[in-house]
Formats: sequence, structure tokens, C-alpha cells
Amino acid sequence: KKNFKIQEEFLEELNHIEFCSTGSSKISLREVFVFPNLKTYSDNKDGIELPINTMEDLISNTRQFVIGDSQSGKTKLCSWIYLELNEINAPCIYIDLAEIGNGKNKDKILKESFIKQQTGDFEKWCTFSKKYIFFDNLTKDNKSIELIQHAEKYFTNIIICSDFDTYNSYYNDDERFCTYKEIHIDPFCHRKQESLIKNWLAIKNNGVDVNNNLIDSLENNINSIIIDNKILPR
Repeated sequence: KKNFKIQEEFLEELNHIEFCSTGSSKISLREVFVFPNLKTYSDNKDGIELPINTMEDLISNTRQFVIGDSQSGKTKLCSWIYLELNEINAPCIYIDLAEIGNGKNKDKILKESFIKQQTGDFEKWCTFSKKYIFFDNLTKDNKSIELIQHAEKYFTNIIICSDFDTYNSYYNDDERFCTYKEIHIDPFCHRKQESLIKNWLAIKNNGVDVNNNLIDSLENNINSIIIDNKILPR
């Protein structure tokens, strides 16, 4: 009952990477992850833009929105934080708000999410004083708001992920979230993009140094996809 570990199936789900042709190699999220370009704003009237460069900076505030374009990496950022927190045995769960039903029993939703993701006894797990919860794919439905407000009673740290359109249309001036800090995901710069490519190639080539011409070629291919076809943001 006290043995809290990630369920194997959910661990695979967290580590799974889309848009990644791996061939015979199995590449996990933590192996290639590059911390995204995150920014927030000062609480003063001047509204100075502040970069967030580490996970510690990101989770230092207990209530926050993470806002970005569709396919900007919000879900994988949650997955990576979940994996990192698990390494230090920090209790956390993840909930996709787009997938929850209209059930009135909010405790049941939390418990079912825990059982899918963790081993151990849910009631014992709830006794931890500091717990993290990640809400992904914020919707305009009341069921999302009701579940978040319910979670505020039990979780010390809450991160809500939303696309720009949903947040700006429904929650930008919502007084129920006046204590939440806004964090924005900006597109990758070329340096971070190159780091991601190098991480991927290092695994594909078993740690052998990669020719810079290959890196440049891959960058050109990626740039053409991002600029011309707009499949996903940088």
C-alpha cells in the first residue's frame, strides 16, 4: 500500500514521442528532451518579461497556467516534469481534461487517474502534504473548472495547460484564477532545435559523433516543414 511507483503502461505513455522515426532504436522522452522556451511576467506594474530556464523555476509557483499554440509541447512538458518529480518521489498525477466525463464525483475521477498511473493505496497517497497535479487540454466546459477547483483543496501545486485561443476566450480575466501565474511557451530557437537534433542523433548513432553536415541537412528539412507546411510550430 505504501509502494508508490509509476505503472509500467503509463510510464511508456509518458515517454512516448510523436513525430519521431526511431527505426530499430527505442527513443524515450527523457533521452532527447530539451527544456522549452518559457517566459512569464513580473507581478509589478511594469510587466517585465522573465525567462524560465529550469524545472525548479517552473514549479516554484504553486498555481499556474502553461499556455501555448497547438502542438507546442504542453503535454510533453507535463510528461517530462512528471518523470522528473517521480525520480525524487514527489507525488503527482496527470489528468487530461478533454477526456473526463460529466460525473459528479470528483474524488472518483482523481482516484481512477491515480490507479491508472501509480501503484499503492490512494487514500494513503492522499496523506502526503505536498502533491502536484497537471491538468492538460483545458476546455471551456464547467466540468473542467469544477474539477480544478476541487483539486485546489488537496493539491499544493497545480499546473493547467491550455492553448492560447481557449485561454484568451474564456479564462484570461476569470477571477477564479486570479492567483494563477501565466507561463507562455515560445517556439524553439535554432540553438534549442539543434540540441534536440543532436540528442536524437546521438541515440541513433550509439553515442558516436555525428557529421555536422548531417545536422545541417536535418535542420534544413525541419525548417522547410515548419515554414512551408505549418504542421507544427518550431
